[in-house]
Amino acid sequence: SSQVDFADLNIVWVVLVMASYYALPKSKTSGFLFGLALSVKQFPVISLPFFLYFIYREHGRRRATGWLLMAIVAFLIVNGYFMATGFHDFLNSMVANEAAPLIGVGFGLSQLSFLGFLDIPSVYFTITIAAMMVFFLTLYIIRYGELKYALFAFPILIFLFNYRLFVQYVLYWMVLSLL
Repeated sequence: SSQVDFADLNIVWVVLVMASYYALPKSKTSGFLFGLALSVKQFPVISLPFFLYFIYREHGRRRATGWLLMAIVAFLIVNGYFMATGFHDFLNSMVANEAAPLIGVGFGLSQLSFLGFLDIPSVYFTITIAAMMVFFLTLYIIRYGELKYALFAFPILIFLFNYRLFVQYVLYWMVLSLL
């Protein structure tokens, strides 16, 4: 008998983010789809500031606000029960991959630490991701005219600094970048 493997939900959030992008003319639907994507995996949160700024610049503050509110509504529909019954546990599960002591696996700059070449604490990678987010968002805002369609490419560069960088973290963002 064959079994279906539901372990890789990456394609679900990718399809939802793609659908959200294509549904932008209907900003409430687009925001709802993005909120559902965030409910499947947290990865899309890295594109949230870029996506929100894109909507703001292309459609104005009112549509950007409506989009964000619908994303929050969708996220709460899926996660509200878990948040209400145990917010601390919910929050811990959301940030576990960044806060928990993890085994060094994957590829990228963190291999220097895994393989014993340099002693780099995992918190360094979390701080670097945050710094890269600020840097690329600032660059996106300043050079919006030239970079407006790079909103899904920046996460590729940001994830290169993830402590546990897996191929799918970069691969799925490359697919989104084709939009």
